[in-house]
Amino acid sequence: WPGSSMCIRPLPTAAQDQRLPPPSLIFHHESPDEVTLAAKKETFRTARIGFSGGMNDGQIMILHQDLLGLDIR
Repeated sequence: WPGSSMCIRPLPTAAQDQRLPPPSLIFHHESPDEVTLAAKKETFRTARIGFSGGMNDGQIMILHQDLLGLDIR
């Protein structure tokens, strides 16, 4: 995340990785709307997953071209 001391960089996949699910990073936050606004401010795209009418019943997936192959929710 920009401005952070942590750097996440997915490695190129090997042949055996083609049969595995993508690596996932799952974080908890009280406000999905806050996460969406912060992500969009940093040019990330977001996708809502599993929201079925409830306020906080799903997940926000963070998408960016530099993080292809990494599932961040």
